[in-house]
Amino acid sequence: MLLVVEIMAAGYNFLTNNEKLNRKLESQFELCYDWFQIVVYWLRWSIKEILMAGFLLCSVFLRCFCGSGAHQNAEVTIESFKQGVSMPKLLIVGSNGFAGRYLKSELEEHEYDVYGVDLKSNDDRTIKADMLIPDCVDAVLEKVQPDGIFNLSGFASPHLSWSQVIQTMHLNVDISVNLALSMQKYCHNARLIVIGSANQYNVDACNNMPINELSPLKADDPYSVSKQAQEALLSMLASRNQLDIIITRSFNHIGPGQKKGFVVPDFASGIVNVERGLTKELEVGNLQVRRDFSDVRDIVRAYRLLYEKGHSGEVYNVGSGQDYQIRWILETLLSYSNATPRIKQRFPVSTSNATNRMICDFSKLHEHTGYEPQFHIQETLREVLQHFRSL
Repeated sequence: MLLVVEIMAAGYNFLTNNEKLNRKLESQFELCYDWFQIVVYWLRWSIKEILMAGFLLCSVFLRCFCGSGAHQNAEVTIESFKQGVSMPKLLIVGSNGFAGRYLKSELEEHEYDVYGVDLKSNDDRTIKADMLIPDCVDAVLEKVQPDGIFNLSGFASPHLSWSQVIQTMHLNVDISVNLALSMQKYCHNARLIVIGSANQYNVDACNNMPINELSPLKADDPYSVSKQAQEALLSMLASRNQLDIIITRSFNHIGPGQKKGFVVPDFASGIVNVERGLTKELEVGNLQVRRDFSDVRDIVRAYRLLYEKGHSGEVYNVGSGQDYQIRWILETLLSYSNATPRIKQRFPVSTSNATNRMICDFSKLHEHTGYEPQFHIQETLREVLQHFRSL
């Protein structure tokens, strides 16, 4: 009896730690009853029962290795493994960053075994390593042996990429390529989720229509060039080395904790400075453009769902499906404040680019994972403003 239980436990752990089998193998829970019957028959030491046990054993064998019609396509879900069995081990590269911190919380809430890697280590679950160095990447993957990897590291500012072209290319291309090459050696069955950008799209050619994954691309700054290069190289490596890689093209995401250098935190911090009497002016850019904004907590939930349910080799848009004029963003933030700043235009607005819109069509993501946004942007904006007040 003990031997049978140990065999079953070993098989159970094997399925749990192998994510690909985990997703595709049919559910065999009813087999436990058959195994129990076999043991009971053996213990009774009856010829009749021993023969019956042999028959059941053959039945179990055929169902395990030949399949049964009723359960052949059933999935073993994550919920099946939460009781007494270790969850898949997931690694977040860039775990100390804005989205990385939220993704860590999202994965831990769903009881995954989460590790992080960044240039600084805040706890014993975060590895300090420079992932631009291939040997460091090899050491991390060999040590952690992850079932899934999320690369949230990189250079995130299209505007600043013009002054840091080489660094942008290194951070946004080299780390992802290093991960893919190291996966081949140390965790070939892992799934890699890599974050691309909506800036890869040719907004002008989309004619103000929702942008899907087949919309035309256009790299017109070093940042978008780096994201295009990352995507092309990873697609090639995935095909050549049979790697499980999914790439996102993520639209704007906001939330408490996002650093200045992006439109919403810049507005929020500027309003707080006016509230505190530090300035009377609020400097702004083009208020006429429209962009698709999501709460970062929705975005990282989409990343988790892509790990669980996404299709290998695919590219997915991640966004809200709602576009907001930047002027409306500013006016909404101001409505949560008593501040009345003098608005100062940072530079003349180009009329040719004054009305362009970016709207995310995430229907493919929804179809494959069931994803739907949950957070309302008004509440997110209020939380961002409150975050800067707390600093």
